Amino acid sequence: MLFLIPFMLSISPSFLNAAEISVKPPIIDVVVENVYCYQGPYKPKLPNTIKEYKALGPRIKEQIQPAADYTGDPKTHTSGRFWYQGMELGVVFVNTKPYGYFLEGAVISDKRWNNISPIKIGSSILDLFKKEGIATIPPRNSIISMCSSETGAPDCINISLKELIISKVEYECYTG
Repeated sequence: MLFLIPFMLSISPSFLNAAEISVKPPIIDVVVENVYCYQGPYKPKLPNTIKEYKALGPRIKEQIQPAADYTGDPKTHTSGRFWYQGMELGVVFVNTKPYGYFLEGAVISDKRWNNISPIKIGSSILDLFKKEGIATIPPRNSIISMCSSETGAPDCINISLKELIISKVEYECYTG
């Protein structure tokens, strides 16, 4: 019995550290005007065509396939998913419009893509909060869920923080 107690004490600190790591950061909801994937100050700057998406940079993976619209016609839309180092994009292209697309979602986690989003990886969340007139200081390691103040199915931007520095920006876009 005496042998087991020192053994248990020697593993308990590592067990506690593992438990601390598995704790998910708190999600802080912030309501802001003009949070949209397709217009406004937080709209990502994205290309308009599949060819332009392919030219953004080396892709880890891509998936392009016909996508049915609300009428069920798969000839009207094309769905594209593009994976790059530090960025993932989901886009629906409207085949009947040369530059028509809907952003389904985007995840940006690398500074090399800071030209895509107005919310910059590596910048302080406090700068963004100051711009929006938000006086609250969020928890240092948290996720800010910034959604539009409009009712319905709003677009949202989830911003992951590490020590109040933006480490990941995730667009969740309503496509109808």
